[in-house]
Order: sequence, then structure tokens, then C-alpha cells
Amino acid sequence: MPLRIGIIGCGSILNAHLRGLKLLKDRRLADFTITALCSRNIRDTLMFRSPDDGVPPREPVTDDPNNGLSAPHHYISDIQSDEPRVYDDFRQVAVDDEVDAVIVLTALDSHHEIGLAFLESEKHVLVDKPLAITIAAGRKLVEAAERTGAVLATAESARFLPECRARHWAIGSRRIGDFRMLVSGMMGHPDWSLDHIVGDTP
Repeated sequence: MPLRIGIIGCGSILNAHLRGLKLLKDRRLADFTITALCSRNIRDTLMFRSPDDGVPPREPVTDDPNNGLSAPHHYISDIQSDEPRVYDDFRQVAVDDEVDAVIVLTALDSHHEIGLAFLESEKHVLVDKPLAITIAAGRKLVEAAERTGAVLATAESARFLPECRARHWAIGSRRIGDFRMLVSGMMGHPDWSLDHIVGDTP
């Protein structure tokens, strides 16, 4: 039986996730069907369900091919023939018996609340990066997964970047000696802070 997936949050990053899901399906690497789409604005769910819904597609945020936000628009109908149900409240999806797992693509400050609702409903949860807004919120998610036996994961893509894999190899093989500390940062990235304001942005 295919895994029945609900998608919570229909913003710009959904195109990247749909591209990945389509690749999995096309290459027969996973057996799944998307049974639910949820966004606070129903129009956003229809934007991704099918072109027949009449909502214009979301344009990519950037043209940088190395950024997930550059993914072209995809519809669920590009991946499967069955139309998912649409919701404007994640709590409705949490009690949907035709959803086994969810992909949470909402704003960071809602990851823990939404993730907990699904874990408590014994549904598997993949949360887009980062897992939670605080360590305490992340621990609550981990504890709920341990308590219910549901799978909890985070879609942290940075670990797969060549430079990150090279750092991991260099540190793990002790090519650079004993590891003590890593300092890293990113400020005013043009894709995330379009006006380059840093200190006064959330």
C-alpha cells in the first residue's frame, strides 16, 4: 500500500519538494500518493493541486540553479492522477484517516506546534529545516516521536552540499588535526533578505 502523504504549507519551497517527489515517483524509488494539501489560504493549495483549478503558478524566487527556490512550478497532477483534498487548517489533516505522514513546509515558528499535532496523531513527520525555533521546542518533537513511535525527520539539505561533505571528510579523517570549533555565518543573502537588511529582520 502506498504511503499517503499530506503537505502542510504551500509556499515557495513547495516547488522544490514537489520536484523531488516527482523524481522519486518517476524513478520508482518510492511508493506514495499525496492525499492532502493544506494552507491557511485555500487559493495557495489550489495553486499546486492542478492547472484545472485556475490559479496561476508560483514563480521561482531565484534563478540560482543551486537553490531549491529556483525549482520550476509543479502541480500534484504532474505526479499523480488522484486529486488531494484541500484544507485550510492543519488540525483537520491531523484527524484525516487517509494521511499516514506529513511534510511540514510552514514558517519556522509553527514547526513545533504543527509537528506535535501530527506526532500525537501517530503520523510520521518530515519538517523542513530547521526542525524547530528553539532547542526546547525541538526536544518536545523528539520526545513525542519517541512516545508515539512515529518517525520524525528534518529536511536539512545543507549536509549534502559538496563543501559540507568535504568538511565532514576532512574533520572525520583528522586531515586537519583535532576539531575544536567551527564558526560559520551568512548575512544578507540575496535570496532570503532581498533588501539586505540584517539586524532588523526576524
